[in-house]
Amino acid sequence: MIVAIWPRASETASEPVDPGVNPSAPLPGINADVSAQDMAQARERAALQPCPVGDGTPPAPGSVLTGIVLSCLADGATVDLGGATAGQPLLINIWAHWCGPCRTELPVVADFAARAGDRLQVLTVQGQEGSQNPLLSLNLLIETGVHLPTVVDTDARLAAALSGSGLSLHRAGTRRWNRGRSPAAGLRINRRTRRRG
Repeated sequence: MIVAIWPRASETASEPVDPGVNPSAPLPGINADVSAQDMAQARERAALQPCPVGDGTPPAPGSVLTGIVLSCLADGATVDLGGATAGQPLLINIWAHWCGPCRTELPVVADFAARAGDRLQVLTVQGQEGSQNPLLSLNLLIETGVHLPTVVDTDARLAAALSGSGLSLHRAGTRRWNRGRSPAAGLRINRRTRRRG
């Protein structure tokens, strides 16, 4: 199953504290040019898990992920999401480096991924807004200690394919709306319940 967790348009941006490369260097702006060396250093510090590559299983007919090719934040390689995730249960978490609630949500998703193990693949996605400078995205992941595989949706192709928040996709690629429930809220409830029980 795929669950999309979207940043809300009403949330305000929060500024990252550490650029992830040199703590004394000023944080580059959203449209700043970032050197290849700075990106390589930030990628090394972030230590992201590799993006999925798939096992050769073709996407299901009609899958909304077919033809969606995004850049992997860990190494810049392209990822064909339809082929790389075909036939596997998948949770997608869409976030932005400027999103305050995402700073809280990403570690919850990482904890969920650790508990799910190989029963579920988890992929995080830097949404289109803020994707112009991937160093800022890497910085957020460094700050939060999240090492999940991450792709960047620079042209909003994935967002358009999913077309809304709280959307679940089944292995066959069919869609179902989650009737106003935030998938992240469910993760938090389950996390608290397990600690009490």
